[in-house]
Amino acid sequence: MLMVILFHLYLANISSNRKQLNSLPDVIPVEAKIVNLNGSQEVDLSIKDELIQKLENSSYVDKEIITVRAKAGIGEFSPEEWQKHLKLWVLAINSIQAIPDLDEKDIIWKEGENSEFLQENETKCIVDKEIMEDNNWSLGDTIPLYQYYYSYGKGYEVYLNPLDMTSFEIIGYVQMPVSDNYSPDIVIPFQTERTIYLKNEIPFFADSASFTVANPLQLNDFKKEMKNMQLLEVVRTADFSHDGIALSLRDSTFITAASKLQQEEDLLTAFFPFIFFIMIGIGYIASFLLLQGRKEEIAVMRSIGVSSKICFFIMAAEHFIVALIGVAAGSIGALIGLSSEIMMTGMGAVLVLGCYMAGTCAALRKIGKISVMDALTQVD
Repeated sequence: MLMVILFHLYLANISSNRKQLNSLPDVIPVEAKIVNLNGSQEVDLSIKDELIQKLENSSYVDKEIITVRAKAGIGEFSPEEWQKHLKLWVLAINSIQAIPDLDEKDIIWKEGENSEFLQENETKCIVDKEIMEDNNWSLGDTIPLYQYYYSYGKGYEVYLNPLDMTSFEIIGYVQMPVSDNYSPDIVIPFQTERTIYLKNEIPFFADSASFTVANPLQLNDFKKEMKNMQLLEVVRTADFSHDGIALSLRDSTFITAASKLQQEEDLLTAFFPFIFFIMIGIGYIASFLLLQGRKEEIAVMRSIGVSSKICFFIMAAEHFIVALIGVAAGSIGALIGLSSEIMMTGMGAVLVLGCYMAGTCAALRKIGKISVMDALTQVD
């Protein structure tokens, strides 16, 4: 009974360690960002659409957040008048989490609408509350946005170029949180912005891209895939550039925690053979000691014609019944006290009983070597 309980305590430690390891990605997610080569820029980048599509299709990437920044004015105007009209910041995103400190609950929605439109290719938008009030707009209104997109030259060179005139329906408004970089005035779906670029035959580039590793326990495979995507490691000494071609990965904390848990599990697992050996040894010693006290009984059985094989099976059956009762009691204790799973409890019971009986059988093989004459003489 005690063997079963102790064995299940051992298994519970292994199981607990394995659960902690499997839940580690939720507790310590591994976050990654596309940055420029020297790692100084996480936004205002030029990330190729080819790379964005590979990230979106990768099984190693989860919860990707992608943004595209643009400037816009209301209605059409000539390129020469851009300084007068380009007053609005437009941000194309694929998730509401792309805007820090913005809670979807704070957004006033048009009936039947929600943030899922950001996953679609629709000409809808969310507008900053102050912009709504300044222009006397209401939910359901359609606004013609003339967008200008950013392009980058060498070093710190930045250019604004005409993109397209597109009408967007206002389906929500909110007080946009203030950001260190900029606060968007209008938020539109990422896929819609991509479509506008492609329709105008303009090479599409994302402004920023971040994500979490889907399964950090497969970090090596993840890094191999990122390398195949031609993403580079950050080189702090590299020249400044707006090209998003490097990967910034925050995995040191996860690796440290996972390595510690893995080492603990390996250490516990390494004791498995010794535990089996100990259980077999206990079965052997217990049966051997009991056998010493029953030599006379065995000698009497042998003297009346019972073969050594029959004596072996009789003794083995007695030990099996007693061991089975102990294992059953220990299993019930494990189920109640340790909250073990039924399948695990059954497997533990079979292993303990099997090991114990293996030791018992090894001890009972000595029955054939008992001297009947010596045993009966000792009785006399």
